[in-house]
Amino acid sequence: MSTSAHFLLRHFDRLAEAPGGIAKLRALLLQLAVEGKLGTQNPKDEPAEKLRDRIAAEKKRLLAAGKLGRDKEWSQNEDSAPAFDLPASWVFSTLAEIGSINPRNDADDDQDASFVPMKLINAELRQPHGHEVRKWAEIKKGFTHFAEGDVTLAKITPCFENRKSSVMRGLANGIGAGTTELHVVRPVLVDPDYILVFLKSPLFVEAGIPEMTGTAGQKRVPTSYFAASPFPLPPLAEQRRIVAKVEELMGLCDALEAAQQEREAVRTRLRTSALHQLASPDSDSKPAAFVLKNLSRFTTEPEDLADIRSSVRQLVVEGKLSPQSTKSAAKSLDTDDNDGPYAIPVLWRWDTMQQLSEVAGGIQKTPHRTPRDNPVPYLGVGNVYRGRLDLTKVKEFELQEGELERWCLKPGDLLVIEGNGSITEIGRCALWNGEIKNCVHQNHIIRCRPSERETGPYILLFLNSPAGMDEMQRLAITSSGLFSLSVGKIRQIKIPLPPLAEQRRIVAKVDELMAVLDALEATLTAARTTSEKLLAATIAKLHAA
Repeated sequence: MSTSAHFLLRHFDRLAEAPGGIAKLRALLLQLAVEGKLGTQNPKDEPAEKLRDRIAAEKKRLLAAGKLGRDKEWSQNEDSAPAFDLPASWVFSTLAEIGSINPRNDADDDQDASFVPMKLINAELRQPHGHEVRKWAEIKKGFTHFAEGDVTLAKITPCFENRKSSVMRGLANGIGAGTTELHVVRPVLVDPDYILVFLKSPLFVEAGIPEMTGTAGQKRVPTSYFAASPFPLPPLAEQRRIVAKVEELMGLCDALEAAQQEREAVRTRLRTSALHQLASPDSDSKPAAFVLKNLSRFTTEPEDLADIRSSVRQLVVEGKLSPQSTKSAAKSLDTDDNDGPYAIPVLWRWDTMQQLSEVAGGIQKTPHRTPRDNPVPYLGVGNVYRGRLDLTKVKEFELQEGELERWCLKPGDLLVIEGNGSITEIGRCALWNGEIKNCVHQNHIIRCRPSERETGPYILLFLNSPAGMDEMQRLAITSSGLFSLSVGKIRQIKIPLPPLAEQRRIVAKVDELMAVLDALEATLTAARTTSEKLLAATIAKLHAA
C-alpha cells in the first residue's frame, strides 16, 4: 500500500466530515483499488501475465466442451489506455479477454429461474440484487440472460451513471434473465467481485459517459466499450485481498455515515425543540439565551441557520423575543386591537399598511424612456431581495418633467416586489437608505413610505418574517402562473405594531442576533472550505502517487 493510501486511512474520519466526503471517499476507494494503490503486492503471487495465459487456456477448453459460446472479437482501443502505471505483477486486459460477453443460457422451459428487473439492481457496492422466481419459458425470450456468478452492468442512462451493477447470486437453479438494458460478463478464473469494483469505479464510469450513444434520455453504453475497455488485471490472490479491503473500508464508510445521520438527527431534534420552546406562548428570555449559547451544538452546516433566522424574525413580530414596554401604543384609527391572525402582546395593536404608510406604484418603462440627455437611475425587480438591495447594476432611463419630484425615492422607503412566478418570492422587501442620488423605481416595485420613518425597519422585519410572507401570499392574486400584489392589496396588509420604543429594541435585538448568526455562518463556511480543500488535496495526492 502506498504512503498516500496510509495517509488516507489515518485521516479517514476527518475526510469523511467534508461536505459529500463519504460519497467522495467511496469513489476514491474504488479508484485506488483498481489502480493497485489500495492493496498490497505479494511477490509469491502468480503474476497476472500467467493468470491471463491460464484464462485463455480455460476459455479454449470450455469452448471445446460446449460450455462457453464463441465470442465476437473485440479489439482494444490503444488510445483509451488509462494514464497510470500498474504494479509490476499486474497487466491490462479486457472483460472480453477474461470472460464471455453477454452469454446465453440453455435450460428446460418448466424450470424455475430468477427474473431481475432494473429496479431490483442496486447502485451500492455492498447491496445485493433482488429477484422474482418465474418459469424459464416465461423469460427466456426478449430478456438478457445471466447465470450464477455473472457480473451485470446497467447500460442505459441514468442507471449507468448511478453505478447500477451487480454480481448475480442466489439465482433459482443458478440461472436468470432480466431487463434488456444490461451488459453481462461471465468471468473465467477472475474474482467477479473484483470485476464489480472495476465497473463501479470512476476509472470505468467517468470514461464511459462520453462513449454513450443514442438520443437524450435513451443513451446507452455500447457493448464495445464494456467488452474492450482496458481492465487492470491483478494476480488472483491480490484480487481477493482487494475485494476484502474494499469491503472493510466500505463498511467503515457505512458506519461513519450512520453516525453522521444520527448526530444530525439529534441536532435537528434539539434545534426544533429549542425553537418550539421559543415560540411557546409562555416563552421568556431564558430559552432565547439557551439557543444562542448553544448554537454551535445545533448547527454544523451554514444551511442549518436558515430556519433559525426565520424563527427569530417570526418571534420578534409576535412579541416573544423582547421585553415589553409599559406604555401603550396609540389606538389605530379603524381596526380592532385583536383583529389579527394571531395573538399579540396587550400593548401592541394591529394596523394596516395603509394606516402606517403612503403606498404607491412605480414608473412604467416604455420605449420613449430610452436614456438621452438626462438619464436617471431606476431600480428594477433584480435590485430588490429579501432584506437587502443589490446595486451592482442599476439601469437608467429618461424622465418627463415633474416625474423626478413625484417618484424620487427617499431614505426610509420600503420597496416591495409586486409579482413573481414563485409564490415564495412575491413581496420580498428591502429598505432604501438613499444609496443613490435622484433614484426612482419601476412599476413592478411598490413603494411604501412610512408616516414615521423610525417605523420602517420594524415593518421591514415583519414583511420578511414568515408571518409577513404568509399575509402577502394570502392577499396575492394568481394569473397565468404569476403571483402578484397590487397597490390596493399591499395597503391591506395587517401589521402587529409595538410601541415605538419597543420597535427600536426589537430592531436592535434582531441586528444583534443576526450578527451572531452571520459570524457562526462564516465559521461554518470556513470549516467546510478547509475540509473540502483537505479532501481535494488528499485525492490529488493519491492520484499523483
